[in-house]
Amino acid sequence: MRRSSQKGFLSKGPVFLTMRVLSSGLGGIFALIYSRQLGIQNRSVMGFILITAITLIYLLASGITLTFRQLSNSPEMQTLALTRVVLLLISTSVVISGISFGSLLIYSHIKSHLPISLLILGTGFALMASLDYSSTNILIGLGKIRTAGVVEVVVAILQVSLYFLLRLLSSYSLSTCVLIAFNLSYIFSVVCTFFIVVKRLSLRKLGNFAELYDFLKTVRHNHVYSLVSGLADYSDKLIVAWFMPLAKFTQYSVMAGLINYVRFLPEALANLLVAGHGKSISKPFESHRKGFSALAVLLYGFSGITVYYFTKYWFGANWLLPLAIYYLVVFQEILRAAYLLSAATLIRNGGDRVNSNISLVLITMYLLLAIIGVLILGIYGVVLAQVLTYLTSSLLVSRELRKISLVKPGGSLLV
Repeated sequence: MRRSSQKGFLSKGPVFLTMRVLSSGLGGIFALIYSRQLGIQNRSVMGFILITAITLIYLLASGITLTFRQLSNSPEMQTLALTRVVLLLISTSVVISGISFGSLLIYSHIKSHLPISLLILGTGFALMASLDYSSTNILIGLGKIRTAGVVEVVVAILQVSLYFLLRLLSSYSLSTCVLIAFNLSYIFSVVCTFFIVVKRLSLRKLGNFAELYDFLKTVRHNHVYSLVSGLADYSDKLIVAWFMPLAKFTQYSVMAGLINYVRFLPEALANLLVAGHGKSISKPFESHRKGFSALAVLLYGFSGITVYYFTKYWFGANWLLPLAIYYLVVFQEILRAAYLLSAATLIRNGGDRVNSNISLVLITMYLLLAIIGVLILGIYGVVLAQVLTYLTSSLLVSRELRKISLVKPGGSLLV
């Protein structure tokens, strides 16, 4: 009995979630430290650099990684696809860094001047963050769940350590130290993944453009879903950054970052579900669905007031937004978590095409509502647009899941 329970505790899913909690916690502490040290003005510039890169990664790379994780159903196909996936992700990372450079250049001329050092480091961040994201998802897709979790924790430790080391031993600005710490830490993730997959790569497949085209056709529907998810998750900050004053962007991004901290949990669960490692997570969830749901709502609800007062005492009253916005963002996060897990389950059960169709319609609705909303209601308009989008998305995906459950009576969808 002891051996079986120990095996369950050390199974891949719970270990990965535990490691994700640790890495996210370290990342959150790091963000709190450098944000307060930067101040409102510099934090807005840093926030724009980071959110631009992260948004581009989700728009351009997440569809490829999602498709690769799906191939865990068929190890032979996954092995055949690995070489072209690696090539595509490296190429995509280069494209992301190029687009990021252009965006930062425009931002520098229109909103706030960026020195050449930040332009270069910001572009480097986009490249390295994309490679790090790709590396983690490749490891998850290959079933190296524990390895991916350990790598994430080490990367987070390196970021904090390098930042303080640079602050002590160099005369670089705070922004420069933050970006160098990020860029250097991601090298560890990329190198670890390279040594794991290098023996599985086949140079002969690089020139097979017919297979590459077939794979891109497979990616198409997942890419639409990932593109839409990326826009829905991160475009709110970009809209606020472009349409609102710098101080408002800093206030919003700090608030959203603190509340969004718990995003790692539904995102990690969704990754495990799509990759086929969700049984160890789904069984206890299905047995205590109401209890878990109530706990999630309670934690999210409590986070709104907690984040408000924490921001007041850690950063100062000039970093605060109206309390009602905090509660709106919390409600939006609950709806987002429900949608993310439902969509992952739908994809795992072969509904990637219908999921992409739903996503495409809804992102059009969201962008229209968000842009009109920010012009009329300011930040309230952006958050309300997200609430309506995720609510509609969850209802539509749930309807499709009910159709699948009728085809597979008695079966669990969370596998």
